[in-house]
Amino acid sequence: MDEKVGVVGLGYVGLPVALAFAQQFADTVGFDIDDQRVGALRRGHDRTGEQDEATLRATPLRMTSDPAELRGCTFFVVAVPTPVETVAAAVLPVGEAAPAGTLLFVTGPSALLSTDSGRLRVSREEQTVVELPWQQLQGIVLLGAHHLTTPALRTALEQQVPVHFATRGGRYQGVAWSGQPGPEGPGLWLQQQACFADPVRALQAAGSVVEARLRHSREVLRQRAVDQPLDTALAGIDQLLPQVAQAADLSVLNGLEGRGARLYFEALQPLIPAEFGFQGRNRRPPRDPFNALLSLGYTILFAQVDTVVRADGLLPWTGFYHQPHGRHAVLASDLMEPFRHLVERTALAAVTRRRLKVEDFYLDAERGCLLQAEALKQYLAMLSERFDTPLLALGGEVPKPLHGHLHDQNLALLAWIRGRTPQFTAWRMR
Repeated sequence: MDEKVGVVGLGYVGLPVALAFAQQFADTVGFDIDDQRVGALRRGHDRTGEQDEATLRATPLRMTSDPAELRGCTFFVVAVPTPVETVAAAVLPVGEAAPAGTLLFVTGPSALLSTDSGRLRVSREEQTVVELPWQQLQGIVLLGAHHLTTPALRTALEQQVPVHFATRGGRYQGVAWSGQPGPEGPGLWLQQQACFADPVRALQAAGSVVEARLRHSREVLRQRAVDQPLDTALAGIDQLLPQVAQAADLSVLNGLEGRGARLYFEALQPLIPAEFGFQGRNRRPPRDPFNALLSLGYTILFAQVDTVVRADGLLPWTGFYHQPHGRHAVLASDLMEPFRHLVERTALAAVTRRRLKVEDFYLDAERGCLLQAEALKQYLAMLSERFDTPLLALGGEVPKPLHGHLHDQNLALLAWIRGRTPQFTAWRMR
């Protein structure tokens, strides 16, 4: 695959991302507006202390402060640094080069989006961090307090580029669009509803997300089996996996998922320090610190998934697995299943590595177990770091952060809805 990757921002987030891409793609370009930063990295010195001299001198990464060297890049990661003290620390904006165009995610500290000579310009503190032709854009997703000039908004409307707004944590707020149907036309939502209403097709898609959920749960346990005997849970999940494909209906499938979850969380119990009081999964409200971390992490993951679902044009209130209720965006509940393990890995790291202590939590009579303010910031920063770390999907060629994989999974779902592929395959690492 002839891919040219451009990583914008070589701070404590962008630098390791750029180095990881450079291992896969020799033509990777790392750009930073700070000439001194680039010069120091070229000499093998990382002021953050995250990378050693040998790594920096050996990498094929092309480090530059000249934006012209980003021309020709087919995939962008914009890693604008954020102080650790802020809630949304280290969130990566990602541009996905898809056949339908680039879906550009803008996150991190406040950025200004403007237009100049037929190109979208994203700048921060009067420095341009990325430019893209409007014709190349499929859509723009602004996560956080970013600013869009009136000329840029008008151009987006003229070019039929929807601009989606979400909070820094990923909660969807709305969209500015031209009111004209996109390239798929107004029938996409009808196609989606008809597809999901077919019990055979819905069962296949649901089976794929449940299988991904079980396999990722198993992998979390397998990686920790050196410290604890987890053979019973691993064998139990192995027995469930072939039954997923044979499930007669969604209720049977839901039962298999529930059995897998019980095996999984029972196996996690001895891995979690006893003082955290984890006795299994509980919620609404969570009654112990580890469950509080899980519930908060799942809420944030759900918001991220829902925002990308809407940005990709899918109907958020119609799903193929979970049952709809009220205005709940049920499709995000379906599509987050393969990614839940990212939250669980983060929560495990927080308690087993003593990043968080029991004293960082308190009990509220109505809302259950909650995080103290500073601990909350720290945990949110850990989640952001986890979501931003590029991962290689099963069969993939380019490691991508969470937003990139969510977008790819949506594209696979769209292809299946339109009948272009015989079945939907959920995102998997293994």
